[in-house]
Amino acid sequence: MAPRSTEFGSALEALPAALPPDLATLAAALFLLLGIPAILFGLIALYTGYVRYDADRYLAELEAEAETEAGTEAPADEEDAGPRE
Repeated sequence: MAPRSTEFGSALEALPAALPPDLATLAAALFLLLGIPAILFGLIALYTGYVRYDADRYLAELEAEAETEAGTEAPADEEDAGPRE
């Protein structure tokens, strides 16, 4: 049997490399693949944490306000809360 021709071997040698030849392009590609998603994830986490902190603070203010209102209305409620005869 005769050996097959290697016409595919020369076509594969003409393909460009998977990695860029210079360091700056490689760094830019890695930054786009890893850095940008990390920055976006960090910003979303920061915003979510601030919203949660602000909501907790606002709820604490509402609870404090409700307690002060309940404290001023407590005597009137205690009169109504007694046993009915």
